[in-house]
Amino acid sequence: MSAKRWGMVAVTLLAGIGSAAVAILWAAQQVPDFYETALLNEIAPAVRQAEAREFTERIRQLSDDLQHAEEWSQEFTEQQINSWFAEELQNKYGELIPKGIEKPRIRLIEGGALLGFRYRQDRWKGVVSARLKAKVLKPDQLAIRIEVAQAGLLPIPIDSALDEIVHHLQDERWRVEWDSHNEGVLLVSFDGENVDRGALSLLEIAPGIVRIGGRNIERTPPRPD
Repeated sequence: MSAKRWGMVAVTLLAGIGSAAVAILWAAQQVPDFYETALLNEIAPAVRQAEAREFTERIRQLSDDLQHAEEWSQEFTEQQINSWFAEELQNKYGELIPKGIEKPRIRLIEGGALLGFRYRQDRWKGVVSARLKAKVLKPDQLAIRIEVAQAGLLPIPIDSALDEIVHHLQDERWRVEWDSHNEGVLLVSFDGENVDRGALSLLEIAPGIVRIGGRNIERTPPRPD
């Protein structure tokens, strides 16, 4: 092969690689429609603050019912959740959020949710999003299936993308782990050592709203050694 032909091959390869790189960079910087809509359609500050307060009040009522009511239930709207994200989460609980995550937003859909947030790591910044489905497997065990995880429009490995978040979710009141039998499924088990606690038995997610419910059970405290 002549030097000229080798040069043409090299130029073609470089052009192809360059085009692919541009396409990848473009795709990685794209913003999912639901996330862009959530940011563009944010309500007036006064209304957003009222919705965030309503969300907080419902959480407090739920906490009280868990302590004193035989049965408990509560519902939250998408607007309340996103208002709380905007007004309360970053300002009051920023130390609990994994580094690099900003402006989380959610869209509730039938049986699950679309979740997105801005993410900064090293030299890359963009929007990470996921489509989730959730259901109660048995009292006090929730299965969350991550159907799609993306950086912009590019798919990303689910386990590596969420391992850090899973680590942050670990708490003395619950256990979060990957389901060894179903890829992309997180199992959240509410199996703390509380004597009195609420057993989650109901989770209903519909467009714009989520409902949870259960009943209180008593667990015999561990015997002293």
